[in-house]
Amino acid sequence: MIPGGGRSGTGLLPVHDDGRAADEFASAGAAAKVKLAKTTLKYGTLLPKTPVLIYNDARLLPQTYEGGQVVSTDIENLTLTGGHLDRFKLRDSTDSVSIVPDGYSGDKGGDFTYAGGDYKLGKNTRLSYFYGELENFYRQNFAGLQHDLPLGPGVLTGDLRYFSSNDAGRAYASKIDNDMLSGQLSYAVAGHTFGGGYQQLSGDAGLPYISGATVYSFSNVGIGKFIEEDEKTWMLSYGYDFAPVGVPGLTFMTRYLKGNDGKSDTNIKESERDTELAYVVQSGTFKGVGVKLRNYVYRSDFARGRDSNRIYFTYDIALW
Repeated sequence: MIPGGGRSGTGLLPVHDDGRAADEFASAGAAAKVKLAKTTLKYGTLLPKTPVLIYNDARLLPQTYEGGQVVSTDIENLTLTGGHLDRFKLRDSTDSVSIVPDGYSGDKGGDFTYAGGDYKLGKNTRLSYFYGELENFYRQNFAGLQHDLPLGPGVLTGDLRYFSSNDAGRAYASKIDNDMLSGQLSYAVAGHTFGGGYQQLSGDAGLPYISGATVYSFSNVGIGKFIEEDEKTWMLSYGYDFAPVGVPGLTFMTRYLKGNDGKSDTNIKESERDTELAYVVQSGTFKGVGVKLRNYVYRSDFARGRDSNRIYFTYDIALW
């Protein structure tokens, strides 16, 4: 049980009608699985992870979905994924409800259908395409390209992502017309990873996504998402894995994002700096136990600025 005092509005615990956070919180789910050759069908409680829908696990319990999903790797170098979902449960809720997009306050909901594939083109190139549609809200196409280039003692990785989104059916969340193009270059050498990227949105709306979900973008960071209408964002990052200096399991990361020209009633800008230090025990009795420290500093013209310090304890258990 986690005490609820002072935790309302954080997305951590359910909130009562009087604004108080719940004193205790639990949630459970199960899925049936059938496997034929290299094709797996699951039905029940799911944790989808595709470019058009990624479940959110940034709180005590993850966001979950109800429905069916099939994943096939029968064709060499190709992974095909498809699914149909009709309910979801937010991270701070015990109720499964109809699926809605982020920011929608009406009483409608819809089913979410998705399909796509990832293809390995040789050793160093990966191609991806996915389609997703939230019934009577929006449809979305995604295309991605990743390439690794050995360069000197390290590897230069390029990652290009493109989303095209439009309203669908009855357009319960009003008109949607958005394109988002983003790219990132990173160079990894001797434990160091240096990164830089740029993202640009265009059209008559921000990027649509399922309420509470994680967005498949380089800008979906600790607090901000940087996906407002017409927003342009620059990103810089640095990470270090201490394994080359004899401390496997210890990692450090910091990044900075600056967004400009976004529209949310008026032109806006926002920025965020994130820092993370993490350690996972590599052997012995406590193998798999991890601790992670995170610091976020977020500033924005259209939302309240936030400073956040978080500590996470994790333990990985292999069930089968």
